[in-house]
Amino acid sequence: MHLDRFKSTAFWGHLFAEGWHPYFWIALLGAFVYFRTVFFGFAYFDDDHLILENFHHLANLKNVFLAFKTDMAWQSPGTYYRPLATLTFISDALWSGRNPWGYHLSNIIFHLTTSCLLFYLFRTLKHPRGLSLAFCLIFAVHPVLNHAVAFIPGRYDTLLAVFSLVALITLIRYLEKPALPLLLGHFLSFTTALFTKETAVILPAVGLLYFLLFHRREFRKLLAPVLIWLTGISFFLFLRAQAVGAVSVKYNTFAENLAGLVSYLGKILLPFNLSVMPIPENTALWPGVIALTGLLALFLLGGMNRKRYFLFGLGWFLLFLASTAARTLGFAYLLEQRLYLPMAGFFIMLVESRIILNIAKRKFAPLFLAFILALLSAVSIGHMIVYRNDISFWGNAVKYSPDSFFAHNVLGQRYAARDRWPEAEAEVAHAADLDPGNAAILHDLGLIFYQQKKYPQAQVAFQRAVDADSLGTDAILYLRLAKSLLKQDLLPPARKPLQKAFVLDPDNVEVNELRSYLFLNLGDRDSSLYYYQRAVRLGLPYNPEVIRLITGKDPANHKPK
Repeated sequence: MHLDRFKSTAFWGHLFAEGWHPYFWIALLGAFVYFRTVFFGFAYFDDDHLILENFHHLANLKNVFLAFKTDMAWQSPGTYYRPLATLTFISDALWSGRNPWGYHLSNIIFHLTTSCLLFYLFRTLKHPRGLSLAFCLIFAVHPVLNHAVAFIPGRYDTLLAVFSLVALITLIRYLEKPALPLLLGHFLSFTTALFTKETAVILPAVGLLYFLLFHRREFRKLLAPVLIWLTGISFFLFLRAQAVGAVSVKYNTFAENLAGLVSYLGKILLPFNLSVMPIPENTALWPGVIALTGLLALFLLGGMNRKRYFLFGLGWFLLFLASTAARTLGFAYLLEQRLYLPMAGFFIMLVESRIILNIAKRKFAPLFLAFILALLSAVSIGHMIVYRNDISFWGNAVKYSPDSFFAHNVLGQRYAARDRWPEAEAEVAHAADLDPGNAAILHDLGLIFYQQKKYPQAQVAFQRAVDADSLGTDAILYLRLAKSLLKQDLLPPARKPLQKAFVLDPDNVEVNELRSYLFLNLGDRDSSLYYYQRAVRLGLPYNPEVIRLITGKDPANHKPK
């Protein structure tokens, strides 16, 4: 083969951008960057509940249908209804067990599938082949998407992207040339997306935007897709209503949403200072301001190639990004995995920049792209290490969101799980300082003191938790307070919180057992026997020696029936 052929632009164009080659290079580069996540563990942020605590559900194939009757945490009524994503966890559990490697491998596969589908969408939108490949390679390795791939529950967004891209591809092709197989494909992919993540309800709005921009005079073509959307959403809502109760969803303020938009723009173009739990209070806005200024210059000064395609990308980006306005944790958070699907629309916009199109035609363009990919891959590989285990995960959260009581509290819990008590105490105490009225955090602080046998400090923390519990309905708080008092032999003071715990939860075995112990030490043997017998009837293993201790008589005459 002649050496000049290797120098030929046509040769390299064929090698990288023709036929099946783009999909190969996208998958290869993405797999190279994310391969080591297969060796990562759990982050203990939802994945512990979804997988470890519910493994008995996941490991049973009979629960495939049950997944459609409960929420993603196997509760009914629950909160989030995402049964198809749950099925992927069942699949992983069957071949990976409790080992996280299988779940991480599936995440990589979902991401590579999305990246390849994005190239197919770009070609469906008639974007230049080489430029489409360039942006899909960038998508495959971009650091801001690490959270969606390296973090196991991030698959909700990667799976959503897979089905959403198929739904939009089939819709676009149907509007160009109606055919029944395309209509069927759109129905199946749209409905599947709905059962993966509720954000898919935005898909009809994106589809309608495409129709208005490119086929607005062909209303007959819209009738079948609209019928599909109405049918799919109705079916989804009907099944969802059987599994999910009333969900209290709060929304970020205008200022928080604006900060989120600016920060997301900044992380796309300047992907540094990435965080697993970013909050508006600790999010730097200057990268976003620089990015926004650059975008305005790119399109206002350089112009755009096809205005309608630019508007479609912009609408896609903003519509899918709208879901980030909702919050369920009680505070605003700007999770980077939520940028996964909106970023595809952002890239559709960029492809229409005349400046970018002109750069793509230059001889140095391949080298420039190689430099960008190398830089992004290096940042991704460097950042990805924070997902290797729970301590590194939540350590990153605390580092980049130092004002987050949530991050400090969970990091403290993870230290406690490893018996690293001084660090656990420091983190949870700091969380309590950040949110002094949070009863749950004060309870966690008390528990850490209690496990270290620092009973006076535990008593103070539990008392603060009881005082912070405005509804006064948490029996566990009163039980913990009573236990810390009993450990100090403060029997009379323990009587009131233990009585409150009994009123709130009379069938709690531990509450009844402790009341028996309390009354025995206060000299009330009849009450002690009564509550011990109650505890046994509720499930406490029977011990005849306890009966002998309480009554001083033959235990056979006092065994509960």
